[in-house]
Amino acid sequence: MELKKSNRSLKMIFTQYFATVSLAFIALLCLVWLAFVISLKTNLVIPANQTEQKLQRLEDKIEKADTFQANRLPKDTTYLLITKDGKIKESNMSKKLQKQALASYSGKAVNSADYGYFMVFKRQKEVCIVNYRLEAHYSVAWMNKYLPNVTMLLLILTGLGVLFVFTLVTILFARRLQRQLSPIIAATQKIAKQDLDFTVQSSDIKEFNQVLNSLDTMRAALRESLMYSWQVEQEKQNQIAALTHDIKTPLTVIKGNTELLKQTELSETQEAFVGYSLKNIGQVETYLQQLSYLAKNNQLQDFHPEKIIVAAFLEELSQNSQSLAATKGIKVQFSTDLSDAQLTAYWDKRLLARALMNIISNAVEHSPQDSQLQLVCHLEKELFHFTCLDSGQGFSREALDKAKMQFFQDDTSRHDHKHSGLGLTIADNIIRLHGGSLSLSNDAKTASGRVDVALPLAKM
Repeated sequence: MELKKSNRSLKMIFTQYFATVSLAFIALLCLVWLAFVISLKTNLVIPANQTEQKLQRLEDKIEKADTFQANRLPKDTTYLLITKDGKIKESNMSKKLQKQALASYSGKAVNSADYGYFMVFKRQKEVCIVNYRLEAHYSVAWMNKYLPNVTMLLLILTGLGVLFVFTLVTILFARRLQRQLSPIIAATQKIAKQDLDFTVQSSDIKEFNQVLNSLDTMRAALRESLMYSWQVEQEKQNQIAALTHDIKTPLTVIKGNTELLKQTELSETQEAFVGYSLKNIGQVETYLQQLSYLAKNNQLQDFHPEKIIVAAFLEELSQNSQSLAATKGIKVQFSTDLSDAQLTAYWDKRLLARALMNIISNAVEHSPQDSQLQLVCHLEKELFHFTCLDSGQGFSREALDKAKMQFFQDDTSRHDHKHSGLGLTIADNIIRLHGGSLSLSNDAKTASGRVDVALPLAKM
């Protein structure tokens, strides 16, 4: 399906982003400048040269007045009034600033950055030295005390404004891109879940639509591939089931004739051959049962969980394991801490019993004659735990990784070639159907093989 074409590209969107940030920055500078102008108009901020200009306008009045009047000076200045011979008559300067004022009056250089500037007014019998600064400042005293100077405050406000504008515009454009990305995210999530029967939504961005077109092509191809694989698998399962059924008939005939042959007069060698034949016929029947299970292994209609009493299920499992282990003289230690006799679980009793017996059978096969087998059951965090610990040589490193795979046979430690390698595979599949897990390990103390099963009690 070809999605609708869009003229908008990522290049255009990023250009819009840059233009928006630039315009917002310019607007911010205008607002800061407007605020500065308003503060000047309202005399909240005093321009840098305003005090100097006021002093220049007051020069005649200060020099020609009969008496010196300090209140005529601007409020942001300090003064030093001295006689012609240099004696201090009156001042509101600090001692340190007075020394600098006298030094300036005598023609010495003074650091204006630290002490500001001085203006001298020569009266008839005295001299007035006024100190002032050429920098913008506030008309309110507490603002000069607690706030940064005007220039620094403007820089701080501009910096914060730029950060705010950049963050706001970025968030808005990010949300815009996220909305355009949502069809891609939705498509990938559905494909990951193998939900391939959906229609890919379109985006307003050209490059995103190209990705969506590719995803739609991949979805269609994957759907077709999965359908084909499913059909092939179904055909294979049907063929296995049919072949298994067809083999049973001649095998039954062979078994019947062999049993009849056994009832006739045979030599010792012939009896041995007939015994071998019957034994291997039984093994072939086991293989056919396992192949029949594998043919329908993934069909959930064969999985029928129901409410069962756990204690009764475990009692039956204990009896069956005792009978199985008795063939090799193995002693079974069956222990459980399930004190509630009415504890129930939603399990498929038939399938789960088969899975656990496969595990126990595997343990019996690999335990020495007249040894022991430990079976432990307990509850932990709403999970039923079953542990089977044999007395064998333990799993090899390869078996720990592959023992649950179909037809795996461990040639190095625990397996002979009389077995199909399906027991743990079947057990693992059944336990996973119940929402549980099966893990293999070697016991830390005995190094014997250990199988742990965890099963939920309730429906999944």
